Amino acid sequence: MKNRKKSKTGGKAIAAAARPTLEFAGWVVIDFEHNDKMPTGAIGWPDLVAMRFSVIWLIEIKAPGDDLRPSQIRFFQKVYRHLGPTLRYMIAQTPEDIEQIVTGSPAVIEIPEKFRKDLEVRNETE
Repeated sequence: MKNRKKSKTGGKAIAAAARPTLEFAGWVVIDFEHNDKMPTGAIGWPDLVAMRFSVIWLIEIKAPGDDLRPSQIRFFQKVYRHLGPTLRYMIAQTPEDIEQIVTGSPAVIEIPEKFRKDLEVRNETE
């Protein structure tokens, strides 16, 4: 594992902005990052789960300089084949990434280029 200092402040700021933005737009938000009663077997789950009507977003918050943990990569690999119109996955690095969910503009999978190699995700054109 890389020797780095994790940017807690950046990730917390993004998560703090995400919840009210999503809830104001009618999304139900479950915050796993700050839940001290994490369900058994939930290691690797994204920080936020947002639900509205029949759509569920799994949202991993990553501040600049943060990397995915091995458990987060394993979680993504388990759910990848189930992603589609109703179950979606995003790695959010800014509050603007979260706003894309509200405006309905992101694709089923939103993964910044930095993380694509770890998750073995290719662009649609590849």
